[in-house]
Amino acid sequence: IHQYPIGPELKNRVSGSMYEPGSTFKLITMAAALHENIITPDSTHNNPGEMEYGGLEFKNWDEKTYPNQTMTSVLQHSSNTGSIFVADKLGPQKFYQYVNKFGFGEPTGIEGVGEETGILRGYGDPDWYRPDLASNSFGQGIMVTPIQMAAAIGAIANDGILMAPRIARTLTHADGRVEQLDPSAVRRVIRKESAQTLIQMMEAAEHELSSNLARVPGYRTAGKTGTAQIAEHGTYTDAAVIASYVGFGPLERPQVLALVIIEKPQKETYGALVASPIFAEIMRPIFSHLKIPQRASTT
Repeated sequence: IHQYPIGPELKNRVSGSMYEPGSTFKLITMAAALHENIITPDSTHNNPGEMEYGGLEFKNWDEKTYPNQTMTSVLQHSSNTGSIFVADKLGPQKFYQYVNKFGFGEPTGIEGVGEETGILRGYGDPDWYRPDLASNSFGQGIMVTPIQMAAAIGAIANDGILMAPRIARTLTHADGRVEQLDPSAVRRVIRKESAQTLIQMMEAAEHELSSNLARVPGYRTAGKTGTAQIAEHGTYTDAAVIASYVGFGPLERPQVLALVIIEKPQKETYGALVASPIFAEIMRPIFSHLKIPQRASTT
């Protein structure tokens, strides 16, 4: 069997391209710590807005310090140093254990060709060093595929169970036989209670943002923004970023998840400004198509 490289015109970017997820990955860090009972939504930290970890300097996107910041506030303000606090309490062994359990670093098995596995330096790898734990906790220095990210956040929406992503519900064979492709669970990643707590934190964090452009009037949704610098010639620059937003709803019974990724946006750079509005535009007609009733009390 000869293996031929797949050209960019044939590559499915959902499964065959990789990117650094940025702050959307904070949901993975937070989910692991909740499951391990290391934090609660009201746990606090006092890491400054700029700090040293493992010999490298890290800072929040706004460079602000939030004294006695709760874990819900870490999500609300997308605090990098708050995420480092959580990952440090987890420790590298447990942190990467959950990264793997959520499906990163391995193929999802989705139908098609050319699926990438992502790039991850795990604890114990020869080239891993302590600052990796800090940067990976907020989604830098790790490469994932969009389908891996969507499946992982889908596990949170699905009460902690990671599902195998599929392209179709049925498969019609050449002889006319129709095969039903039933949903298939990969494994339980976190407890149902941990998943529901994290969803509540996500919703509360977004509720506090008056500028939340991902809000879908009439429906309860939850999600997380991401803004990751793109490494060019081995160096991260502010000139090139990937802006993203991942979310799901309605929260009473999640049925739809959307991941929006904008590579090198021009007018704005932050996921909150670039990707969030697209999420709302996507979800609104889908909810309508699925005939999901609106909640009269929700704006």
